[in-house]
Amino acid sequence: MKVVVTGTGGYIGVEMVPALRAAGHEVIGLDTGLFDECDFASPPDEVPVLRVDLRDVTAAHLAGVDAVIHLAALSNDPLSDLNPNITYDINLHASVRLAKAEHAIIMPAFLARVPMNLPLETALPVQCARGMPLLEAIEQRAASLGVPVDSRVGRGRSARDALRKLLEQEHFDRIIVSADEDPRAGLGYEDLRWLLERVPVEILILRPAPQDTRRISIKAVMGHF
Repeated sequence: MKVVVTGTGGYIGVEMVPALRAAGHEVIGLDTGLFDECDFASPPDEVPVLRVDLRDVTAAHLAGVDAVIHLAALSNDPLSDLNPNITYDINLHASVRLAKAEHAIIMPAFLARVPMNLPLETALPVQCARGMPLLEAIEQRAASLGVPVDSRVGRGRSARDALRKLLEQEHFDRIIVSADEDPRAGLGYEDLRWLLERVPVEILILRPAPQDTRRISIKAVMGHF
């Protein structure tokens, strides 16, 4: 396949490119060259690179491309805090525009856990009261940016079981999940290890800082979006 990798010259990009080429894929980079003068353990592979700011990417840049692996971002707190508006413009808004250019569909999923003593189709009013407003907030924000959304509610005996059933029913090119030390609150570390070992797609895991004890809430999501 012909694959565009954004952030080709970054910490992950320099490792991703040779892995893709070793698997037989044709790689095209998309990078501003911010790290061109940096030293890495191994020199980056020589591949064609589009010198385009992520905020300026259009569908024309992706013409004839089979897949996009999006790695470009402002990726640490001190850098991001220098100018929060630029951080949002690159990490959120430019990423959304990239998704539109590659005709992506966002599929937010709420993983509902059904007790073993109940049928999987059992109504779950408490969980739905928490999950449905979150999905609605994401849908509204994505729709306002012109990105197609197709939400799902996955049901299972655990978060992993719900995700496994969802993966059997739907095709995903990229999965974004959050990590939690308490498996009762969602996907725990063992679940994420299972995901990385069993699911052959691009996976992004979001992990809070050790001192960050905040929890996702409807109010917080509505305020963010």
